[in-house]
Amino acid sequence: MSIFIDAHVHIQPGFDLNIFFDNAWINFSNFSKKSGKSIDDCSFVLLLTESHTCNVFNTLALREENDYNCKNSEWQFYSTREKNSLIATNQEKNIYIIAGRQLVSTENIELLSLFSPLNIQDRSLPLKELAIFISDNGGLALIPWGVGKWLGRRGKIVEAFLQDPPSFPLLVGDNGNRPELWPYPALLSAAEEKSITSLAGSDPLQFTSHARRAGTRGGFLRDETLEHDTPAQHLQNLLQSTPHIESFGKGVGFFRFVCDQLRANAAKRM
Repeated sequence: MSIFIDAHVHIQPGFDLNIFFDNAWINFSNFSKKSGKSIDDCSFVLLLTESHTCNVFNTLALREENDYNCKNSEWQFYSTREKNSLIATNQEKNIYIIAGRQLVSTENIELLSLFSPLNIQDRSLPLKELAIFISDNGGLALIPWGVGKWLGRRGKIVEAFLQDPPSFPLLVGDNGNRPELWPYPALLSAAEEKSITSLAGSDPLQFTSHARRAGTRGGFLRDETLEHDTPAQHLQNLLQSTPHIESFGKGVGFFRFVCDQLRANAAKRM
């Protein structure tokens, strides 16, 4: 068995759930085949990283509780024994969904709260205190690479934080929006040299085409079987005890990167 993980997932407003989960399944399946694993021997996991204004996880959970799973969706959503995980199912296809948040420190640095959907106002705490807050609330903190977000003053803050990492588990992660031809970020390499686990994610943006992006970038654990009833707790334990995770996927083409960034900046200005 193997576990394939996309560690930076947004189900953006307006995404068609059928398109989103169909393509997540296809993307995961393609990479599992490339790794030499049968689909039947793999578990696929989406780690949600929702902003403080979104709560798609609860919406999907309510589908299960209110028994209107089939309405406008070929995928059905079922609860596990945990409050922070769901299973999306379409016939023989299963994808685990685990709740989490994308938070922003006072220095304007993104920090992902994996496994814990705690919701606080952005820019409430500095980076180190925010990471401690995530850990104290049962989450696993991950610092994701972002376009221009590890440069200048912010880059020095991230570098200082990684040079003296906290005693609790901490992860870093590459981003599916990084151009494929760009060199691997130096701070990611430095973190990995200090045995900080690296786990990438696709990071779908708010564009309709990005509804097909989940499962295109991430990491996988070989020869591990995910607990069906408690996938979040089991996976969190595995990530906290595994110093190296094999990666899959790659960044986007440079033309696509430029187009996406121009569109994203225009949307922010509007």
